Amino acid sequence: MISPFASSRMSRFPRIDCTPCGSEKPKGYQTYEEGFSQDGHKVSEVGYWAHARRKFVESENSALLESQEAVARIRALYQIEESIKGLHSAGKLAARFRDPVPLLKNLKAWLEKVKARSLPKSRLMEAVNYTLNQWDALVAYTTNGDCAIDNNTAERAREARGGQ
Repeated sequence: MISPFASSRMSRFPRIDCTPCGSEKPKGYQTYEEGFSQDGHKVSEVGYWAHARRKFVESENSALLESQEAVARIRALYQIEESIKGLHSAGKLAARFRDPVPLLKNLKAWLEKVKARSLPKSRLMEAVNYTLNQWDALVAYTTNGDCAIDNNTAERAREARGGQ
């Protein structure tokens, strides 16, 4: 992912699409929503599994077994991404259809079962709800070989230049 650089999050900066897959955009901050809307073009949301994984790590104190199971399932997705790192876009897309898509289907079914038996205000339920609410965005990377499973590389680069 390539992110536009601005020293501020104010909306006065130009609207641009600078993502190689043409579909990634930041979520949840109104200025980003406006800045990445494209006249006449739909910009799709791509979620980041690092954010979902973080929610489960944070829930370990309230539901250790379920949290660890979720993290292990998400780790399996990352292991697949590591194994296809050097492939071109079409190769990644084929591998993603073959490998993570079935895992994602099972993960979603498991999350729905966990949701049915968890306390509604628990940290685990917060993690489960976040993941299920973001599901379409989280699985979007499997439909485009140029998209990433997360934005960790971009975030590390931003932090290296002072967190801007």
